[in-house]
Amino acid sequence: MIERREDPATLHDWRADGYASAEEYRRWSLNTCGIACLQSVLSDLGHPEQPKTTLLRRAVATGALVPQDDGGIDGMFYRPFVEWVRADYGIEAVVRGVLEVDELSSHVASGDWYVIASVSSEIRWPDRRPSRRGGHLVLVHDIRDGHLIFHNPSGLGPTAADARCRPERFAHFFARRGILVKRSPCGSS
Repeated sequence: MIERREDPATLHDWRADGYASAEEYRRWSLNTCGIACLQSVLSDLGHPEQPKTTLLRRAVATGALVPQDDGGIDGMFYRPFVEWVRADYGIEAVVRGVLEVDELSSHVASGDWYVIASVSSEIRWPDRRPSRRGGHLVLVHDIRDGHLIFHNPSGLGPTAADARCRPERFAHFFARRGILVKRSPCGSS
């Protein structure tokens, strides 16, 4: 089955996110999954809401995202991201270059951590076999009834907010790397 790709600028209110034009939104739309995860974390921790473009500018300034001359975007680069959220928001975060799904599950189950996990964007179709692992970020924030619960910025319907996937199935999409993000700001209990 061939998936029809629609213009992302017609599917989203890009003005509400602070973009100056549909063209600007199109340029960034495929590269904001990490920013969307950060927005969820900031909201959950009680930080004031910020437009996506404000966070994108800061991500570029810190080297977490790197615009290319050809219009492409490189990133999310984990180490600059971790330094940025610590400096700007006092949030403790740890890069994990190797992270097994059972360890990810354990961190989330503890209630102390979110995990920004690198997965295939094909996780929006959890019953299909993915063609790759990694390249997209989701925010794993809970475990319920044996399922990882995550926010998928590219999800559709039930595969977006509070998407559910068993850890053994999640492993098929998971690149075994990510960022642990403390559920409370640095220095707070």
